[in-house]
Amino acid sequence: MHVFYAVNALLVNKDVRAKRHSGVIQMFGLHFVNTGIITGRMNTFYSTLFDMRQSGDYNDTIDFEEKEVTSLLVPAKQFIDDIEQILSQQL
Repeated sequence: MHVFYAVNALLVNKDVRAKRHSGVIQMFGLHFVNTGIITGRMNTFYSTLFDMRQSGDYNDTIDFEEKEVTSLLVPAKQFIDDIEQILSQQL
C-alpha cells in the first residue's frame, strides 16, 4: 500500500473527501492530527513525503539520492502499519 492511499483510507473511513493532495494533507491534519489520533511525528513524515513528491514532479533540477530515498522505506512501512492499526480499531 502507498502512504497516500493509506491516508485516504483513513479519510474515507471517516467519510471525509479531498480533491487534491494538498486537501488530503489538510483533512488529515484536521481530523487525525488535531484530534490526537495521529502523532505529530507521523504528520511531519507525511508532509516530508508530500514535499518530496512535489519537488520530484515539478522541479526539473531535483535529483534524489538513492540513500535518501531508501532511508524512507522503513518509516513508510511503519506509517502504513500504524494507519492499518487505526483502521482496524475503527471498524
